[in-house]
Amino acid sequence: MTREEFERLLLADDPAQAIRDALADGSLDELIPEIRREMDVPQRTHYHQYTVLEHSLRTMALMPPRLDERLAGLFHDIGKRRTTTIKERTGEEQYIGHASASATMARAILERLGYERDLIERVVRWIARHMDLHMAARDGHSLKARRKLLGRVGADLAVLKRLQLADIATMAPDTATEKGREAREYHELLASTPS
Repeated sequence: MTREEFERLLLADDPAQAIRDALADGSLDELIPEIRREMDVPQRTHYHQYTVLEHSLRTMALMPPRLDERLAGLFHDIGKRRTTTIKERTGEEQYIGHASASATMARAILERLGYERDLIERVVRWIARHMDLHMAARDGHSLKARRKLLGRVGADLAVLKRLQLADIATMAPDTATEKGREAREYHELLASTPS
């Protein structure tokens, strides 16, 4: 498979199924072996119902049909396997630092595929920051915290909102409902933040 063929999969009407088919017939393995090796692993936490791969495919499919946003959706959690630890109290997995690890891995993949620097920088930045809104929605409600977040994410805010909502929509149903409401309320709060 070539990079151009991979891009056609990402921009297909059903990109998740297109990638599943390319994994099923093995055609994607030589181009990006990391997808199967790093992502076809379970997520043993009450927040998730799918493997990292299936969650990522569904997240990607909810992003607009733009190459950079679909790449961010596909690779946003690729670092989870490498950052998995077990919570002693609950026995559930946790993925501390997975956004940074995912960004590093995505950069290596995109550079190997020969993408232009601007696209790589955008995708890597979005992946590295994809947990920022999740964390802020939980505990960043003060005016100072909101201004700091807005200053940090700048022009990336719209994409990060889309990525957050796509990420949440593919979690376990109860989590998706609760976190989706929390995210939308926080987005409204951000919109009303005075500069």
